[in-house]
Amino acid sequence: MKKTISITLLLMLSFFSAQKTKFYTFDKEIIYTFEALAKKTDTSIFINSDDDSYFLRVYSGIAGSTAKIFDWKNKQIHIFNLSKNPKKGENYYDFHFNKTTNLSASSTIKKDKISIEDLSNENNKKIVIYTSKRKKRIDREVTFSTVTSDKNLFFAFRYIALHPYEQATNIDINDKAIVEKAIVKNAKLLCNYKLKTINPVSLDLKTN
Repeated sequence: MKKTISITLLLMLSFFSAQKTKFYTFDKEIIYTFEALAKKTDTSIFINSDDDSYFLRVYSGIAGSTAKIFDWKNKQIHIFNLSKNPKKGENYYDFHFNKTTNLSASSTIKKDKISIEDLSNENNKKIVIYTSKRKKRIDREVTFSTVTSDKNLFFAFRYIALHPYEQATNIDINDKAIVEKAIVKNAKLLCNYKLKTINPVSLDLKTN
């Protein structure tokens, strides 16, 4: 009887552990040059070009480097500590899972608060996000141009540049393209983005 209970308990623990463990695959690193207030820097994320429900961002600080997976589908942030591995290359990091926290849903945008228009040609567009459906006051204005890509990668720009509207999929374009240049402005700030590079990567991570 004790043996049966032990086996059952072990199977239950294994099941719940498997339920908690999540697997993520990344195949591209998207890097933009970001300029605002006369300061220029690079900003990047890692994505799965076949799944726009999550992305990875690396943060560097005095205390060391960390990485965060933002999983919008499961409303979770998975945090990893990073350590350099010189044996595998100068810029190679090992990922060490740390913890998982809850992710608050980002803002969505109702259709009647959005204006999308083509500019000089089909590769140049402007998205205007208004504070209300009356469309009298602008919250965000995004003017951008695109270049052809093997897949629709607009969501990568949305994740990098359009906080708090990371989940506003109704502003996405339908083309196999990626944003090449963009100007994002609101009442307080004007930001310029320019696509620097798209790096192919092969990165598989799991939690726990």
